[in-house]
Amino acid sequence: MSIYILLVQAMKNEVDVGLAKNDNEFARVLGSTAVREVMDTINCRFNMDGTKPTGQKVGLLDRHHLWAYLVDPFNHSLRSMFLLPAEMSELVDEMITAYIPLDQDGSDQTRKKIMAEFMEFHTQTGNWTHIFRDALPATVSRDVLKANTKMISISSVRQHAERTGNVARRLVWFETFAAHSEFYQRVAKPLLSMRTVGSIDVERRVKPLKDTILTKKRNRLSDSKANTVYRARENLKHIMNAKKILGKAITDSLI
Repeated sequence: MSIYILLVQAMKNEVDVGLAKNDNEFARVLGSTAVREVMDTINCRFNMDGTKPTGQKVGLLDRHHLWAYLVDPFNHSLRSMFLLPAEMSELVDEMITAYIPLDQDGSDQTRKKIMAEFMEFHTQTGNWTHIFRDALPATVSRDVLKANTKMISISSVRQHAERTGNVARRLVWFETFAAHSEFYQRVAKPLLSMRTVGSIDVERRVKPLKDTILTKKRNRLSDSKANTVYRARENLKHIMNAKKILGKAITDSLI
């Protein structure tokens, strides 16, 4: 998932190029404003900063995709090729807050500690100085970075994924060089372990919401309560499956 944002950027680039090349054809067949209308319709889906589009529309990205990109050690080589579409300080703060709770005394010392470790990882300094094989690429201007970002293609993203070993090699990299790092164990590992799924899988998982939970007879059930009921249902299914695997009767305790 750490390169999903690159894939979405590549899709956006190729859509933009395709529409620009066929501008006259669109205008001839669909009218002079067709290209602009198509762009207005699909641009909201390319929410590159990960924020939710307005209304009922759903974007291709959320903030987790940007966080995963930040913790991917193989994305360091792309610093001069891809412009991060959101303020890094905000992303890092959100990421650490999401994965690291406050200490028992209410302080944020652990958050600060892991934040400092991430910054060393990001800049390849401190304990991470000699772990990376290659140095960080030379810094380029923002204009050059924007131009390079528009050149990203689906084929180049695929080549990057295959060259760097997909998900497995990212986890192997951390397990080899920083297995006991608190930043890896509590932040990077959960993010890099996430995978995208097809729409059919998503539909299959949420179908009970429509068929058995958010029914006409429960039309006053709020979305938050419906999600709670759905999670309870899924947890009960996992418990039942675990009992079957252990060879226990349905009425037996798991203990």
